[in-house]
Amino acid sequence: MPIENESVEKGTLFKAIVESATAYYKTIVTVASAFLGGSLILVEQLSHSLSPIKPTKGLLRLLACGWICLVISIFLIAVVQRSNLRSGKLVLEGKIEDARRIDNHTDVETTWALVTLAAGIALIMAYGYVNFMKIAE
Repeated sequence: MPIENESVEKGTLFKAIVESATAYYKTIVTVASAFLGGSLILVEQLSHSLSPIKPTKGLLRLLACGWICLVISIFLIAVVQRSNLRSGKLVLEGKIEDARRIDNHTDVETTWALVTLAAGIALIMAYGYVNFMKIAE
């Protein structure tokens, strides 16, 4: 999309886009990592002190699926960042079309990173909710 108002330099706009993308990637990785760590603490607490009720295989599968989603989310962000490096290198070499093809893939991967993050959070929260409901009984 061309810049309509030339008062904003392309370099300034590019820098703002890169900073925004970097913050977005950091947010996804930070949230995914926090839920991974927090859920490990939750499992430890539930298994040792809070609950005499042992989790069922179904609940453990729910938790495992949540963890897998979070790990996939982190992995996808790593793939996107690597692709961004390749895309930037191609732009510097003047291979704009090749860079655009890479950027199209990174849009999809970034969306999937967000989807798997949300799924992982939902699954882990469901695990915690079911366990706390068992404790409350």
